[in-house]
Amino acid sequence: LSPVKDKARFTLAMRIPGWTDPSAVELAVNGHKTPAAVRGGFASVSRKWAAGDSVTLRLPMSLRAECLPDSSGYVSFLYGPMVLGAETGRERQDGLFADDSRGGHIAAGPFIPAHSLPAIIEDGGDPLSHVAPASKPLEFKLTGLSQKHREGMTLRPFADLHECRYMVYFPVYGKEEWQAISDSIARTEAERIRLDAMTADVVVCGEQQPESDHAVSLDRSEAGYDSGAHWREARGAFGYTLRTGGKTGGRLRLTFLPDMNRKAAITVDGKRAGLAGTADGWPSTAEIPLPEGAGKDGSVKVEITPDNCPVTPRFLEVRLISAPGE
Repeated sequence: LSPVKDKARFTLAMRIPGWTDPSAVELAVNGHKTPAAVRGGFASVSRKWAAGDSVTLRLPMSLRAECLPDSSGYVSFLYGPMVLGAETGRERQDGLFADDSRGGHIAAGPFIPAHSLPAIIEDGGDPLSHVAPASKPLEFKLTGLSQKHREGMTLRPFADLHECRYMVYFPVYGKEEWQAISDSIARTEAERIRLDAMTADVVVCGEQQPESDHAVSLDRSEAGYDSGAHWREARGAFGYTLRTGGKTGGRLRLTFLPDMNRKAAITVDGKRAGLAGTADGWPSTAEIPLPEGAGKDGSVKVEITPDNCPVTPRFLEVRLISAPGE
């Protein structure tokens, strides 16, 4: 305490943070345990104080779980004032480090699908039952996860996580709910495998290397990256050369972000083949049969232009399906 000339009686109030249990707070004056009244977030001691008096306040830390206020089913874990996080990998971090370029502070790297991350499987219990102390101080193990290879993953103070992908919020699902999600993921993966098996060639719009590999042509065209997907649009035109694998026939499958004010004309080898524009779903797809004879030389040239509108929709992918009706 600051020196006082004579003993003086006053109340000393000390802030008790919300992350500690007020009933577990310990207060000592001059080394002697002293009762403290905790009200309104403060521990108060009223006594006659003298110069040189010392006060020791112990604020025990403990684990707690906090759910997002939007009832979305996500939970985070804290130990005292520290938020805990878990490293999930160090792959595909291109575009995730800030630099001094314009917009260099924006994390524009590839997204990892949410379903590929671990979730806590819990039927109405306490999420804290899945957290246990680890061998190192300030580290904990997280169990009861949807992915067996992640079981026992380490939670540590968020401030200790550097140059890695990480999780701070964990989804919580009941067993039946997770089974339904797993079934949906399996169906989506089966459809992806089926589509890949039919694909002769594919280009991701707006991504530099795939476009370069497909002889991209551009006229007043712009590319971007939003919500985990690359896209390209044009006020003039853009196009690619796709390989047919020696097969004729087939169809184009175009994936785009629908907009009621945007439509695109699709031209194949100089012939108008169809339109892509407003549709159901986000994103949407349009399938357009190749004109007769297209691809007989081993490739097709696809061009996308606005159709009676200033700009095309934003296209995510142009895929060449090897044979029609498959």
